[in-house]
Amino acid sequence: MKDEKIDLLLCPSTVARAMPHSLPVQMPNTVLFPTILWTAMNFPAGVVTVGSWNEMDEAALEFYPGKGLVENAIKRGCKNSVGLPLSVQLVAPSFR
Repeated sequence: MKDEKIDLLLCPSTVARAMPHSLPVQMPNTVLFPTILWTAMNFPAGVVTVGSWNEMDEAALEFYPGKGLVENAIKRGCKNSVGLPLSVQLVAPSFR
């Protein structure tokens, strides 16, 4: 990142809105990579709330494709979530 003069990366923090504690254990570990990967590479990261799940998100969930294990778990876990936070992850090199 330093060689490319990149100060900060804006990344997804999770695959969905804030998840119930039981939801991540129902998915493959690769779903957690957006946060685990940066920690493993010793890049500090922080999660920032950028909005919240609203009625339009809830209505759109009806049309979300439930075609696999992850998609089905997200669809189940996101129902009745109005008001829960949506976030992004900020990643920077160490000591920056």
